[in-house]
Amino acid sequence: MHSFDSILLPLAVGTTPKKTFLYTTFLIVDCPIAYNVIINRPTLTKMKAFLAPHMLMMKLPTHFGVGQVRGDQLSTRTWYVFASSSSTTTLPNEALTFSNATPLLPNHKRGN
Repeated sequence: MHSFDSILLPLAVGTTPKKTFLYTTFLIVDCPIAYNVIINRPTLTKMKAFLAPHMLMMKLPTHFGVGQVRGDQLSTRTWYVFASSSSTTTLPNEALTFSNATPLLPNHKRGN
């Protein structure tokens, strides 16, 4: 894996109103993997996240109660099979979309 650069980006996790915001640094890499993004342990710790990988779920505290993020088992299984059986290094083009995204403005507190 070759890292090109890093970038500090706002990260919104959860669904409205149970959502938390923070800034985190992402590495830009040139590596064919089945993930759009990998969140590292320091970021998960900063979010105070609780992970339940067997349920494809992450829970985290917010100002409005406990927020949660759930994975899609069918999508996860499909990408895993594709990534582990593919002999090519090119993954299909897939756009990263945000539904109900709230823009993070500079006057928001970091880490909330």
